[in-house]
Amino acid sequence: MYCHPRDKAEIGRFFDGMELAEPGVVPIHRWRAPVEPPKAMDAKVPGYAAVARKP
Repeated sequence: MYCHPRDKAEIGRFFDGMELAEPGVVPIHRWRAPVEPPKAMDAKVPGYAAVARKP
């Protein structure tokens, strides 16, 4: 199986035509985090998270 890592823009395209919930497409540890994580962690987390709904 081939795994292709996707950047933020590529992940964002999965949600075209949908309404993103806040905070949108962000590194996994930033999605609805109760405390603001340090920016230095962004490069260490290997994925993005988002939730959306069809309008």
